[in-house]
Amino acid sequence: VHNYAHALWDTEQIVRILDGEPHPAPSLPISAGLMHDTGVAIGPYKDHNANSGILVRRNLPALGFAPKEVGEIAVAVSEHNGNDHTSLTSRILYDADTLNKAGVHGIGQCELVAQERNLDLVGMRDRFLGYFQGLVAKGLYTRAAQKINLGMGNDTIPDGLQLTLTYWQKIDELLRAGTLNETEIIKRVNTA
Repeated sequence: VHNYAHALWDTEQIVRILDGEPHPAPSLPISAGLMHDTGVAIGPYKDHNANSGILVRRNLPALGFAPKEVGEIAVAVSEHNGNDHTSLTSRILYDADTLNKAGVHGIGQCELVAQERNLDLVGMRDRFLGYFQGLVAKGLYTRAAQKINLGMGNDTIPDGLQLTLTYWQKIDELLRAGTLNETEIIKRVNTA
């Protein structure tokens, strides 16, 4: 999930956000989008935010970025999964990365994370239900991202993040009721 395709997807969302949310130096959030998950290459996932910041500080000066720009990009990638986003660059990166989790696209991303982590349906519910409750409660910083999110749902639930949360709430409800049995689902898929 944390690969080049993901970085490109997030960066495309950054460009869409920048179209409605001007930034004085658009190359900063774009660069942050491309670099935000590179830290998975040099250490465990739990440290990827900090490791991505290290890689930014190590590599971007050679590409002509000024020290202040490198610092802002490094802080943004270090903050991207946290609760505090201290600059416009950081907030735009957070919004783009959060949009990656919205709607049908976001549900697909959950499946990819589950494959990476070898999670069954109960493990997925346990990982994602509270996570999406937190994302919906926090919301998005920029109006441009809020507008994009409203196009990522469906006819019933236009809000993409709310749609993903509703999906996990329904999975939780069915698992608790005992009417959703992962073993039976797999058996039916394999015999179809």
